[in-house]
Amino acid sequence: MSEPKTEADGIRRIAAGIYGWHLMDERIGARSDAYAVIDGPHVVLIDPLPLTAAAETALSKLGHVTAVCLTVSSHQRSAWRYRKYFGAKVHAPLGSEGLREKPDHFYRAGSRLPAGLRPVPTPGPARTHHALLSSMGGGTLFVGDLLCHLRVGKLRFMQDQHHEDPALTRESVARMLRLAFRNFCTAHGAPITTGAKRAMRDTLKRDRAE
Repeated sequence: MSEPKTEADGIRRIAAGIYGWHLMDERIGARSDAYAVIDGPHVVLIDPLPLTAAAETALSKLGHVTAVCLTVSSHQRSAWRYRKYFGAKVHAPLGSEGLREKPDHFYRAGSRLPAGLRPVPTPGPARTHHALLSSMGGGTLFVGDLLCHLRVGKLRFMQDQHHEDPALTRESVARMLRLAFRNFCTAHGAPITTGAKRAMRDTLKRDRAE
């Protein structure tokens, strides 16, 4: 999928060491979100979306953007342009299909990613799909396309037609509850910084009842 034409005009702090930005994504007719993890002088972008020039300057003030990490190949978004702009290295899941350019590194479960990000295999939305777990902010989980939070307080699964294996998506979400995290950051919707696991459990329970 091509890069969105819309640009986000600002970034905001989500938790200690975690920043995010979002835009109305004309490609899908809904909100899309991207994130940055601050690791000392280094900044790691996760599923980056385009920023205005002023917002790029604000991002640069947080540190030197040295890496871009993708949760899934469909979230290439601004990765290649920001690789060139910032001189960052792009990390993509091993087995990714449809990449427009060759990443600098492929990762898998157990790989060591920049800023101490831990890749967690979460198949379902795609065969090759990962959540990324950070210790920043008291524990932050970046979950790609597993769930969306387009209405505050309404965490839900994306429509089944957008998942290669909807049942496997549910299994991946249930397994994530075993991880240690406080902040829950999805690629589509507002981050959850309070009661994230409760919201996930409620979503699974509601989904099973439907």
